[in-house]
Amino acid sequence: MPGAENKHTHWFVADIGATSSRCAVFEADTAALQQVRYFRNDDFADAGHLLRHYFSELGRPPRSAVLAVAAPVSGTAIRMINRDWLIDRDALMFDLDLAELEVINDFHAIAYALPLMDERSRAEIGTASDYRHGNRAVLGPGSGLGVAAWIEDAGTGLPMCGEGGHVTMSARDAEEESILRKVRDRFGHCSAERVLSGPGLIALHKAMHDIDVQTSEEITGNFDDDACAATMEQFFRFLANVSA
Repeated sequence: MPGAENKHTHWFVADIGATSSRCAVFEADTAALQQVRYFRNDDFADAGHLLRHYFSELGRPPRSAVLAVAAPVSGTAIRMINRDWLIDRDALMFDLDLAELEVINDFHAIAYALPLMDERSRAEIGTASDYRHGNRAVLGPGSGLGVAAWIEDAGTGLPMCGEGGHVTMSARDAEEESILRKVRDRFGHCSAERVLSGPGLIALHKAMHDIDVQTSEEITGNFDDDACAATMEQFFRFLANVSA
């Protein structure tokens, strides 16, 4: 059957974030990604339209697929948090003529890759004991704050994911407490994601300097400005605090 060979050698893979998405064809025999494309989500009505657009560019689309989605994954209907998209697994299988489709959380996917990263790609926090080889964690500020981990156990491991970005943000001193109090006064609760994300950077800048900006790039691209530089320094202090 055409699908049988395709099932084991060609996979459609996609990373669907809140702001943008990346699509590619994975060649299992060579472990290579081909036909990699980047899309702005604002250009599409929903994930289905985006994926159908990409499939229309492929001569012979794969019939096996894996989607890594910036959302909690439970059941066959996945509601994204930072974008008003509903991803219906069964409907996508039918629309894209797929024989199989796996949908997982985007940082769950990254957790699987953590054991493959060398020492240049990670930093040690603390020291692993003789009976624990060391767990690995990843954090990613974007439209939200993604968190996942690889839990090591006697030579084997297990990927773990969750909505860790929604833990309550803590302060290390009075100055940070003053900043977080302003964020809480505005939003009611200050999670880590509330200050450690693209929208969070804007909220942090407002809390620190009472300055309104429209995009996070107005801060990240303006290091010559003292206020922007101070906001970025505090952003990384908060990120280090959550990482530890």
